[in-house]
Amino acid sequence: MLKKSLKALCNLEHRGASGPDKETGDGAVFFYKYLMTFFKRKFKKNQNIIKKTTMEQVFFFCGKKGT
Repeated sequence: MLKKSLKALCNLEHRGASGPDKETGDGAVFFYKYLMTFFKRKFKKNQNIIKKTTMEQVFFFCGKKGT
């Protein structure tokens, strides 16, 4: 999933895909829901951690090597 996610990020313009379908977003909501489900399962015994959790989305520069 990580490799596919990084590949998708390399194909994005600001909050919109640069492929044939430029109307869709970058999937941030999907990843938020996916990660929150993971954290809820991981910290099942201590739900207070979930209330203090933040999510960040990081974009990497995907230009030519050496630039």
